[in-house]
Amino acid sequence: MGQIGKLVEFLQRLFSASGRRELVNSIRAHRYAFGISLAVTLLGLLVYVSINFSRSLRSSLVFLENVEARSLDARFQFRGPVQPAPEIVIVAIDQKTIDRLGWPFPRAHYGRMLRTLQSEGARVVGFDVAFPFPDRTNADVFTKLEEEYRAGHAAGSGDDFLERLRALREQSDSDAQFAKAIQEAGNVVLGHLFFTARSEVQHMDPERIKAYDEVLVFQAYPQVLKRPSQQRYRFYLDSPDAIAVEPNLRIFADGAKSYGAFNFEADSDGTYRRAPLIFHYNDPNRPSIEENFYPSLDVQVARLYLGAGPQETVAWFNPVGVEVIELGPKKIYPDVTGKVLINYAGPTQTYPYYSFADVADGLTPQGTFRDKIVFVGATAIGIGDMRPTPFMKQGYPGVEIHANVMDNLLHDKFLLRGFSEEMTDLVVLLVCGLVMGLLFVLVRPVVSTVVYGIALLGLVAFVYHAFAAQGRWLSLVLPAVTLSVNYLGVTSYRVLFEEKEKRKVRGAFGQYVAPGFIHQLLKDPGRLKLGGEEVDLTVMFSDIRGFTSISEKLTPTELTELLNEYLNAMTEIIFQNQGTLDKYIGDAVMAFWGRPFLDLHDHAACACRAALAMGDQLRELNRGWADRGRPPMRIGIGLNTGPMMVGNMGSTRRFNYTVMGDHVNLGSRLEGLNKDYGTQIILSEFTYEYVEGKFLTRELDLIRVKGKQKPVAIYELLAPASEQSRFQELLTEFQQGLAAYKAGNWNAAYEIFQTIAAKHPSDGPTKLFLARCQDFMQKAPAGKWDGVYTMTHK
Repeated sequence: MGQIGKLVEFLQRLFSASGRRELVNSIRAHRYAFGISLAVTLLGLLVYVSINFSRSLRSSLVFLENVEARSLDARFQFRGPVQPAPEIVIVAIDQKTIDRLGWPFPRAHYGRMLRTLQSEGARVVGFDVAFPFPDRTNADVFTKLEEEYRAGHAAGSGDDFLERLRALREQSDSDAQFAKAIQEAGNVVLGHLFFTARSEVQHMDPERIKAYDEVLVFQAYPQVLKRPSQQRYRFYLDSPDAIAVEPNLRIFADGAKSYGAFNFEADSDGTYRRAPLIFHYNDPNRPSIEENFYPSLDVQVARLYLGAGPQETVAWFNPVGVEVIELGPKKIYPDVTGKVLINYAGPTQTYPYYSFADVADGLTPQGTFRDKIVFVGATAIGIGDMRPTPFMKQGYPGVEIHANVMDNLLHDKFLLRGFSEEMTDLVVLLVCGLVMGLLFVLVRPVVSTVVYGIALLGLVAFVYHAFAAQGRWLSLVLPAVTLSVNYLGVTSYRVLFEEKEKRKVRGAFGQYVAPGFIHQLLKDPGRLKLGGEEVDLTVMFSDIRGFTSISEKLTPTELTELLNEYLNAMTEIIFQNQGTLDKYIGDAVMAFWGRPFLDLHDHAACACRAALAMGDQLRELNRGWADRGRPPMRIGIGLNTGPMMVGNMGSTRRFNYTVMGDHVNLGSRLEGLNKDYGTQIILSEFTYEYVEGKFLTRELDLIRVKGKQKPVAIYELLAPASEQSRFQELLTEFQQGLAAYKAGNWNAAYEIFQTIAAKHPSDGPTKLFLARCQDFMQKAPAGKWDGVYTMTHK
């Protein structure tokens, strides 16, 4: 949870105004790592476009396409079975049927089964069985009897018996009985098979095909329309044109209400996930025309069930391919190739099964088939049409695939895989690529692992929700691969290269700045190089007064402990106020503000707050030391603001991050002046300009330091501005005395400072000016007095 909390905090910071600036700087600093992410994203987009929009490149990426299809199968299996449509049942030619009726059994049993369904009030009966050849089961028996009779009797004898035998043969004609049942039922849809390869039809009788074609032509889509109608183009279907059809016997075709193709086409991995609803058949016996498109068995069953007449059955095409199929008010939206993605309800026997033998013998409960769509097909082992599906890789009957297609068609359950899904895929790919790559670049590798895990789980949850709740097939494998390669590539690069640089930064700056702020430097490790820049900063010098006398009173061990305790406390305050520790010079501390933190614009105020806090902390330390018998400490602090050279100074093997320049030297001089003025914190006029009104200060003097001609005004830092009432009287009187002093009115100034000394006997600046006025009253300063005091020591 700690890493997640850091991630949330990072995201909140990212969407702020400063966060956006930080984002640009981070991308620039990590441009090579982000370049890896960009390359991975472009490669993912290229692969996606190749799979989905380029038929020439698609074949070379079939492995990835198959893995994606298997991920869809996993979604089906994780979801499990759902409630099937109640109006669909299956009459199965199962093992019970074979045991009772034999195989192949006479087609008269089909007639008995149809009559049962008719009496039960079935709405539509669809056959997933073809009847291309005459039934020979009964005919063979009568032929054998006739041959045996003729072999045992003389020619011309027993003519009456033979005539009776021929009459019995006609009465037991199974095909005739079945054909009569089909015609009487009036709701039968037969199935046939289209062939696309010449090798598959060489054995077939052309005359039979020609006879069937004469009636098949009336089963084509009644209306095939184009949008726009005036444009000339050739319809595009993914599957090759059918060149022949395996016909049902004409005796059956004449009595059926309609018939359609029960072809299914497996995906490249052999699994049946799609169902074609339209077939392009080039009748070799008729002139070639574009509009000879034929419906599937499922479309014909749906037409009959919905009562869609010829004028209400339309196949719409556009220049790309199939657009929509209309069955009355029902609209079906296949892909451009005329196929639909089957949303399987579950494994085998999700839909109700009834044994063919039981139905033929009338053994099913009353009302079982009323108003039902009945599919008839083989399910017995050895004769069944078994196909791999997402739920079962073997043993799934083809007849139940038809039941699923019909369920999807009637209730708009087909899986969606169209333009909207493709655009969603592209957005997800960009998120898994560029957006996640940006996060991997901006956060530490350990956090990247958490981000990657959350993103991967989120991706899986997102695509599964789209599948289970919305019936949408969104790509999972390619976005997941893009995300994973993105994570591994960016993180590996950062660990191998960027983190090496960051360890260098941490090693170089860990002792200078607070750990909480070092991340700003880590965004641009390239700044860790020799050289520097000139910029306005605030520098601080702090020194212990009388350290030599303190050291004489303590043992070396006691002195070390005391000094370490003091330096730890002062350093922590500097870090807390966003300062950079430059160095320790014996008992002195040197620090500065404004670098490496680029956005620290109030560096002078931060330095003043740190100086006041150091004075408060020293008082706390002195109380503790007094209880332990240790001598008290007093410190002096000098602050100055101005242009300084800052950067890594030294050699390539060893360097320090430090500041240099005249303003740094002035800060050191100001720290030493505290001894003369009896103060604790002195700041220059340059620092005062930055913090005027934010803190309570007292103007001390206008001095000319040794070696410099230009005078500098100095101020004592007393307290935060909120404490003005405590010092108001002192400040007012001292300002009056200082004004008289600057005017050269030594007597008046002396009297004012005497008054102040009576009220504040320990005030260091008052004591100094009393002594100075007394000296000037006795001996006026040389030359014209300009109010500037020249220091004679550093």
